[in-house]
Amino acid sequence: MTHNATISIPSSHLDNANKGDAQAKKNYEELIQTAGWPKKPDGSTLPNLAAVKTAVVFADAKQKALGKQFLAMLLEDENLNPFIEGALGRWFTVTKAGAERSFWTDGKDPHRKQVYQQFIKEGTIPFQFVYDYHFTTINAENVWGRAIARVAGDKIPVEQAVDEMIARIKVLAAQ
Repeated sequence: MTHNATISIPSSHLDNANKGDAQAKKNYEELIQTAGWPKKPDGSTLPNLAAVKTAVVFADAKQKALGKQFLAMLLEDENLNPFIEGALGRWFTVTKAGAERSFWTDGKDPHRKQVYQQFIKEGTIPFQFVYDYHFTTINAENVWGRAIARVAGDKIPVEQAVDEMIARIKVLAAQ
């Protein structure tokens, strides 16, 4: 089981299937499943985390106006939709019109159907670093992975690993 904020994994298999790879076709159609988040213990919906890709035009760019013009052009539905669909839905669109295209809504593709369900029907929230930049540092240190490694590899009690992780998060958040 792999958490993937996009459908890039199944889409890479679809890309290979479209090039004639029979195993990739079987992987995409039968062996890979895209599933949403489980429900919370109380049965309510657990929000889906959405990563938003950003683009920038630097203040000191030599072609600043041209950069802004390019981004404006790219975000027009007639340009953005072919880009997203040509990438086999590796990213979900940022426009309402794009989200309602049959590419996402016809239900024929189980992976895209699930992404549509997550983004449009269940809703999303951004990753925590949007609210507090310290999450970037905490993620970079892999504090959760290290806690798991302490329990699984070093055989320490879960409570001790969690206490160590929380202590490290507090240090990082104070910086």
